[in-house]
Amino acid sequence: MSRLHRIILQPATTFGFETDFWTCRRMIQVARKQLGVTLSQPTMWRLLRSLNLTYQKPERVYHEGSDEARKQWLRVE
Repeated sequence: MSRLHRIILQPATTFGFETDFWTCRRMIQVARKQLGVTLSQPTMWRLLRSLNLTYQKPERVYHEGSDEARKQWLRVE
């Protein structure tokens, strides 16, 4: 359990994924490769909850355009 906890506290890109976000499916894949265990999705959810880890939805950040252009679009549209 402590190894799983240390793994999930690292960015997912450390394990070859394109983004830093962890999903249950990604955790299952990493657990299989790093820990040598095969877990179902419900079991992974239970393990994550037992480690006091909860689902967090990332905040959307818009990288294109300026803040002023976005504010104007919101006012007009």
